[in-house]
Amino acid sequence: MRSVLFGGLFLLITIMVTQTAFADVTVKYKITDGADTQLVKFRDMDHIRSEYWFQGRMSMAMVKNGDKLYMISGSQVIDMTAGYAAMKSMMAKMGKSPTATPIKIKATGRRETIAGITGEVFKITEKGRTHEAVIGQDKLLARVGESMGTAINGMIGKSKSGQLLQHLGRDKTIKNPALLRFDHSFILISVTDGKIPSSDFNVK
Repeated sequence: MRSVLFGGLFLLITIMVTQTAFADVTVKYKITDGADTQLVKFRDMDHIRSEYWFQGRMSMAMVKNGDKLYMISGSQVIDMTAGYAAMKSMMAKMGKSPTATPIKIKATGRRETIAGITGEVFKITEKGRTHEAVIGQDKLLARVGESMGTAINGMIGKSKSGQLLQHLGRDKTIKNPALLRFDHSFILISVTDGKIPSSDFNVK
């Protein structure tokens, strides 16, 4: 649960760095680290909600509403705003340190469609280990993925999908890279447009 907390907090902080506005969108992923699914809700860069669901129940959520940052755990709503500056400073320091894991990406020539989006299947090699990833091209999902890369990898450090997301954000070889699948531990389920209720952000 601690890794999910830090991951959610870093996700929100990273998204806040870029102020490009999007229409309301909800992105759902199947994950295997600390939860069953992750639900990311965007209204704009000042209104973001990342929920983690386990066995049909929301285990926790991180919410950005204007200049306020909250964590929801059960019936508790915890104001995390005071720690924002310290966490942002930590992220900046981490961004300057040469700790990125070397990753090699090789196209397989195969294609795969996930959640209605077709991507290319790549062989991913890091530290002598081989994985398989499906990468499509989608501007919105690329932005979400780049943010999630720092979120997952920033504090947890062990997420292979997070390391790949960070690599894709830095490498720029693939335009608007959207990670649709990483092995079977991170899989896009759906991308849904539609107005998100204000109550999802107005938690206090």
